[in-house]
Amino acid sequence: MDGISRSLIYIFRTKKGNIYVYNAATNNIYHANDLDLFILNNLSLLKRSQLDSDINQNFKDKDLLNSVQRVTSWLNDINQFKKSFRLVEFDEKEDYEKEKDNLSLLILEVTERCNLQCDYCYRKEFMKKGAPKSMSWQVAKKAIDYFIDRITSPYRTRCKGNCHLSFYGGEPLLNAKLIEKCIDYINTIRIDDKISYHVTTNLTIMNSHIADLLIKNNIQLTVSLDGAEKEHDKNRKYKNGKGSYSDVIQNLRFLKEYCPGYFERNAMFNAVYNVNSDIENIVNFFSDLNNDLIPGIRVRFNFDPISKISDLESINNYRTYLSRIKGDFLRLRKLRRKTKKESSLCHVIKSFLAPFYYPIQNRTYRDPSMFIFGGAICKAGTSRLYVDVNGNFRACEQIHNTFETGNCWEGISYEKAKKLFDEFKKKIMWECQNCIAVNFCKICYVAVAKNGKMDKGHSCEKQRKSFIEDLKDYCSMKEEFPEVFEGSWQFWM
Repeated sequence: MDGISRSLIYIFRTKKGNIYVYNAATNNIYHANDLDLFILNNLSLLKRSQLDSDINQNFKDKDLLNSVQRVTSWLNDINQFKKSFRLVEFDEKEDYEKEKDNLSLLILEVTERCNLQCDYCYRKEFMKKGAPKSMSWQVAKKAIDYFIDRITSPYRTRCKGNCHLSFYGGEPLLNAKLIEKCIDYINTIRIDDKISYHVTTNLTIMNSHIADLLIKNNIQLTVSLDGAEKEHDKNRKYKNGKGSYSDVIQNLRFLKEYCPGYFERNAMFNAVYNVNSDIENIVNFFSDLNNDLIPGIRVRFNFDPISKISDLESINNYRTYLSRIKGDFLRLRKLRRKTKKESSLCHVIKSFLAPFYYPIQNRTYRDPSMFIFGGAICKAGTSRLYVDVNGNFRACEQIHNTFETGNCWEGISYEKAKKLFDEFKKKIMWECQNCIAVNFCKICYVAVAKNGKMDKGHSCEKQRKSFIEDLKDYCSMKEEFPEVFEGSWQFWM
């Protein structure tokens, strides 16, 4: 049995043949048996009275009685859930005006320009439409002033002392002068909250001046690196088709030698992979990099669903690699003593597996009688704000040129932010009440933005399928290696 789904209940067997029930109404996983399974599959044959208060009179067999009680409890939870289920509402205007003052992250698109032409870049089509622009100082200053007004507001109730400014692109280091000017300007303003800085970069550009800028301001650095040369250069190429791997590694070594302490504290990596990737090779690469160059390396692995699947063999290879990686991780976690190389590999695999198992391992129980669902969407401008090169406010940096919610001169438009939120609810969230993955939904504006409109396509179907696979795999692994999952699995996410 691969699994049986009944709206908010999913019944499945592990590799050892044990039966489990996941109940989305409570977000709990329950042990079950064949009798539970039989009752769930034959509910229509049971008389209603047998499921109500006179169960004890109708069922004398203890096992049968216990099963009916268990199943009844699950179904009662679902009934409660469906009665109480509400989609989160957008704030009233007065409340929203106050909520904006809890803004904690400003993302500035300092330039649209990029010296690479990556195959999977979500901006690739947009960049063909005209000459890329860079943000002016006037726009940057106006955006920063708006941010400062928010974080110094007397109405601020959350995120005090926790403020961040991120420089984005394009390739932001192509406009390093503006980054420097922004930071110098902020340093002239007296504010209680300390602002931390972040740059996402392909790291093909580096010199002593940029290095000094990064080190002096303790800027957090996220470097796009997809693995060893062959994997990285498949997608991350210059416009002439030449791979960028050698330049990235050269600049990594330059930064490491220029200021080892900064590099080890501040460098993180973002690795994109897909079904055509040799993920075993990618994991081993970062493990070796951890040993040779960056102790305690931090890697965020992102699956790219957009890339075309070349053939069935690629899919089978991907599944084989994934299975082997999980096996390696379980083997390594069981070792009481590990070599340096084994510890490094275990550390990197843990980062790779984080998106699969972290949410399930750290799930929280839900009261089915009080369920207000907000999914993965945000209320634009209340926690994070993306400002494009022209000074327009956008819902997210990953949906450039879409869903404008205001600008630097007029601020956030309550009407536009509410319209965006309500449109998402209407077009995307109408079936959430009956979805098995309701507690693990990652669908947001990014997932449904299509040519300036919202279209969920197969997003929900993919989300459900992905969750079910992870759920079954998690329970099978936990049975076989329970010590691996003891306590809370803490990952760098």
